[in-house]
Amino acid sequence: MKRPWLLTPRGQRVAIVVATLISILAVFPAVNQIAQEVSRGVPQLDSTAVAYCELSSCGEIASVPGLLVQGSYVATQSEFGVFISIPVLNTAPLSGEREVWVQLKSAAGTQVEGMRGRLVLGPKGQNQIELFFTGSVAELEAGTLHLGF
Repeated sequence: MKRPWLLTPRGQRVAIVVATLISILAVFPAVNQIAQEVSRGVPQLDSTAVAYCELSSCGEIASVPGLLVQGSYVATQSEFGVFISIPVLNTAPLSGEREVWVQLKSAAGTQVEGMRGRLVLGPKGQNQIELFFTGSVAELEAGTLHLGF
């Protein structure tokens, strides 16, 4: 009776060569994935060239392609101030953390307070800019928020 081909010395050599080639070829997708992961990082805030836009009219952010500001916020009053959460939509595969500057301006156009928010981008979809305002919700609603990217 003839032995199966994998049990012969020649069959074992062929199997080792094929397995080695497959493992070498499996490295290329891993290198490609790592290269894509590196490019997913969100560009950081350039403090020398901050562009501000009013929250209701921000829309797509030019300095962070793939980031869309929803144009509304959720405010929660605490005994020390107001926690503000601004929803943003991550339409590109961005990930990482970014600083966002926010100005609250009164109806007259004077600056009431400047805040620094933190945007943590996860996978595609909804994310939040979180910040803290030391005034009241009524004071927040009387003014306009301007986001700086």
